[in-house]
Amino acid sequence: MNALSRKTNNPDVLIAGGGPLGWACGRLLARKKIRTVIIDPNIAGNVSPWMEKGLGVFWPSLNDPPTRAVVAHGLPMAHWLQDYCKHGQNLIPEFFQLSELKTLKCVRAGILAHEIDELNKAAEQNLGLSRPQTFAETKIFEEPAPAFWFGEKICAEIPKNERQFLSFKCDRVEAVAESNEFCTSKLSSGEQIQSEIILLANGFEISKLEPWLKDMLIPMTDIESHWTTGLICPPQAEPVAVRACNGHVASVFYPHQDSDGLRTWAVRMTGPRFLLPSAGAGINLSGEKVGDDLKNRLQQWLVTFYLPALRSYLRSPEPSDIRVELKTARYATDCLPCDELPVLGDVGRLGRILASTGWLACGWSASLQSAKIVSELIELGQSSKLAPLLKPRRWRSGLSEDGVTGMT
Repeated sequence: MNALSRKTNNPDVLIAGGGPLGWACGRLLARKKIRTVIIDPNIAGNVSPWMEKGLGVFWPSLNDPPTRAVVAHGLPMAHWLQDYCKHGQNLIPEFFQLSELKTLKCVRAGILAHEIDELNKAAEQNLGLSRPQTFAETKIFEEPAPAFWFGEKICAEIPKNERQFLSFKCDRVEAVAESNEFCTSKLSSGEQIQSEIILLANGFEISKLEPWLKDMLIPMTDIESHWTTGLICPPQAEPVAVRACNGHVASVFYPHQDSDGLRTWAVRMTGPRFLLPSAGAGINLSGEKVGDDLKNRLQQWLVTFYLPALRSYLRSPEPSDIRVELKTARYATDCLPCDELPVLGDVGRLGRILASTGWLACGWSASLQSAKIVSELIELGQSSKLAPLLKPRRWRSGLSEDGVTGMT
């Protein structure tokens, strides 16, 4: 960082997107007295919208079945990606009081035969899974690290010393440009802001702001939904984080008091992606209302497949009807790189525009680690935690540093 913008009222860093990455990066920069503004169309005051949406879970590992990373990138890179979230979880006390979070047992459920085989291989390859227990026909593999969950809502207080250097603006970044001296961000309101650095942390919008990325990023859709169920919840049961290979399902089951006073299980989840258009890829559905057709298909999938498979593990007694009721649902999108590795780092021609994307459904622990890396890139110009394969310039050269092609 140089002293360019410190001579003006402009920020040193402008962050497009108020999700967990943008929010955490803004706070880390503010601690270094780097003046930062976060631009997001859904921000209210100084509360980032991600705190009130989604599952609210910091997973201990990436959401994909671990063996898929082995097939795509080799075992060492698979271990590195699994560790990525663990490093992010270590940062949680820097942003939250642990008393605000619930510690959840985190498990992976093998329901279908190929899922069980996949998870068995992951355990054999030391990818963070225990040997399974069997519940009915479902195999449950425990992850050694817990998940952290903040339930319905949280408002992490930003300390006064950070608020001096961090501000929020309710607007949308429409265009970005860089020069040798500074960057310019054009907002939907017509305002233009100059800054020394721009961080694109706004998912699908990145390819609109940096057109050269358009052919290298695949828009991925997912769905977040919240359901109540008729499954009785045992008196002492605690919330549990459950992920299933089939359809990339990530879920949190937690006790809920229903209208009859019964203690039943409620579930928040993302997926399954195979119920979405184009198997979850290729359509930007961000913010659109979930229609009745998809709602009915999700409901049928829960009642006939997912809940029966997990009923024994959740210790819900039989016989009782499995019935579900939708409370909320929304689409979410992100960009997945063509080679299935996240984008992190410099996407600008002059090194003033940074970006991060590709963590959809992987958990916010990955975003906290990304924020740490990006803040170091901004402050120091380098980060020892940034693996060569995550650098988007691998596409420009056509070959990454370790010989793996950037486009597959």
